[in-house]
Amino acid sequence: MNRMMCLVGSLAGWLGALLCVAAVVARAMTKQPLFGHELATYLQLGIAMMVFGCFAKLEGASCKRAVKE
Repeated sequence: MNRMMCLVGSLAGWLGALLCVAAVVARAMTKQPLFGHELATYLQLGIAMMVFGCFAKLEGASCKRAVKE
């Protein structure tokens, strides 16, 4: 379970970072709506995914530490 939480955290973090980069690049190319949504929506979604990834990795690390004690 700890390994899965760390994997989910890494995956969510990397996907969130890629989504943020894509939103910034699309904004630099002045494409306001993307697939019917504003670019700020994609940026917020990317940030939320990175925060979720941090929490998932923290949960995995804390469970691993609690098992050792």
